[in-house]
Amino acid sequence: MRRPGFLRVGWCRRWAARVPKSGLLLAIAGMLASLNLDPGRAATVSNAVLPRLTVGIITNVAGSERLTVLDSPARVAAADRSPLVFQAIPPDTIWPAGWVPIFAIEVKGSVTLARLPPVGEAHTAEPLFFALPPAQESGAAAVAGTWICRATHPDGQRKTLGFDLAVEGMQVAGRFDPGSDYRFASINQGTLHSHTPTAGFALTLEVEWVGRLYQMEGTVAGERIQGTWRQVSGEDQGTWEARRPPNQPPLQPPALAASSVVNLYEWQRVGEEARRYRDDSVNRLAGWERAAQPLCRVWRPRPEKVPPR
Repeated sequence: MRRPGFLRVGWCRRWAARVPKSGLLLAIAGMLASLNLDPGRAATVSNAVLPRLTVGIITNVAGSERLTVLDSPARVAAADRSPLVFQAIPPDTIWPAGWVPIFAIEVKGSVTLARLPPVGEAHTAEPLFFALPPAQESGAAAVAGTWICRATHPDGQRKTLGFDLAVEGMQVAGRFDPGSDYRFASINQGTLHSHTPTAGFALTLEVEWVGRLYQMEGTVAGERIQGTWRQVSGEDQGTWEARRPPNQPPLQPPALAASSVVNLYEWQRVGEEARRYRDDSVNRLAGWERAAQPLCRVWRPRPEKVPPR
C-alpha cells in the first residue's frame, strides 16, 4: 500500500535511460511540478561532464516558502534576495558514487527533504537531487551510490544484480535495479559499521526476495565491497562482490569547483511540522529550531553576469 503523503518524484529509470542529458532537467521541471513547486523551466547547464541544478527558495506574501529551479543567469541574479540559492546534481539512472540522494516527502502539507526513502517505498522513490554528504560522514561517501554485484553460490552459479544505496549516519537503505528481475527485492534494513585502519567499513544488509530473507555482510574497501551472504532460516549461502559502475563523475565537478561548498540545514518551526532549509551562514530564525547536524552539503553558485539588454 502506498504510504500517504509520499511524493513520487519523476520518472521511471528505464524511461530516464532513454532521455538525453539535455532533456534531463526538463524532466526535473516536470518532477518539481508534481511536487506542487514552481518549476520555471529546465535549468541551463554548461558542464558537459556533469549537469548542475540551481535551486532557490522563494518566499510568498503569506510567508510560506517553495523551491524553484532557476533557469537563467537573470533569474539567479533576481533571486539575490532569496534566503537561499544553491546548486546540486540532478538525478540520473545511475546514482553517482559518494553522492547522497535527497528525497522529497510531504508531511502534513509541508515538504521535507530526507536522506533516506520512506520505508516500503524505496523501490519506487526517485531522488529530487544529489548532494555531498556532511564532512563528518565518511561512511556515506564510501557507500552511497550504485553498485554492480555478483553473487556466487557454492555450486559455482553466479548471478549479477545492481543496487542503489542511500546512507544517513550509519543507517543504510536502498533498492535493487528497477529494470531487472530483482526489482521486487527489498532491503529491509541496512547498517554501516565503523571502519578500522585495516578493514575499512563493514556493511550489513537484510534483503527480502520472494518471501525469503537473506543477510549480506561485507567489507567496503575503496571501489569494492566483498563479503558473504546466507539465507536466514535456510541452507543457501555463498559469497558476493560489488564494484562501482565505470565512468563515475568526480565529487567536485569542474562546473562547481570554483563555487563554495556549504552545509544545508533543516529548520523546523517549534511545535509544528513546517520545515525550512538554510545554509550555514544562517544561525538564527525566530521561532525555528535548527537540526544539530547538516542534511548535506551543496554549492553556493558563483555570481554570474547578466547580459545587458
